Amino acid sequence: MKTEFLRLEYNDPKTIIPDLYVRALGYDLFIEVAVTHFADDAKIQRLREHKIPAVEIDLSKLPRDALRNAITEAVLKTARRRWLFHPGIDAARAKQDADEIGWQQERDRRHAAAAARHQSRVEETAAAYRQALAKLAGRDIALPRQAELQAVGLAEYVGRDVAGFACFSEPPAVWQSIILAEVFHDRCLGNAACKSVPIANHLEKRRLIQKPFLRVSSEVADEINVIEARFASPWKAVDNYLKYLLGEGVLVQQGYEVACHHVRQSMERQDAG
Repeated sequence: MKTEFLRLEYNDPKTIIPDLYVRALGYDLFIEVAVTHFADDAKIQRLREHKIPAVEIDLSKLPRDALRNAITEAVLKTARRRWLFHPGIDAARAKQDADEIGWQQERDRRHAAAAARHQSRVEETAAAYRQALAKLAGRDIALPRQAELQAVGLAEYVGRDVAGFACFSEPPAVWQSIILAEVFHDRCLGNAACKSVPIANHLEKRRLIQKPFLRVSSEVADEINVIEARFASPWKAVDNYLKYLLGEGVLVQQGYEVACHHVRQSMERQDAG
């Protein structure tokens, strides 16, 4: 490649003194040759201000007695080199920085929107629960399979206002009667464990869980509970009721689920009679 302009130790009005100033193919280039000293930050800054691309070639590893051919090979091909300044690199870095800022802003916007949706869900669900509490108050109820429950002495264990009871479309006595009669006596869950979540799923299939309280995450439920202490998600309300039955000796704990022998045996005696 033929150079159009070549100067050694070029000194310009801005006191930039590169080892080599080359012009070729219509481009200007400053070349620094580092043997014992490398370009410091101050010099790099002056190069930036000049707006001419500058490269530094590291000859510090080259023997002092190296022959001319070895020096030429190192300068042109083998020696390590780095850009001290290149407007294209700076532009790419500026774009990368701008993209990073834009990405962070978009991430923050998404997080803020998610937080707003979360808070809205908390407030709307808490308000719906207060309304549900008011609607359930004083309602007339008809207990499903009431005679069977009374005959075996279990009717007294329904109607407990456990936390979360207003998540259901019927008063506590109704859905709690269904738990005792259908889940524990009829074994409607089949081989599924008699635990709070499967039982809550059964009540959902019976359309006993009100829509605002379906699929309430634990995070939302915890925050609702801070502002509305009577709230609990439907599965937690069932869990609260099962704990009550355990405490009363109606059910017994067996491994990871509650055993229903007491309820089933009581119902079977009633059926046999």
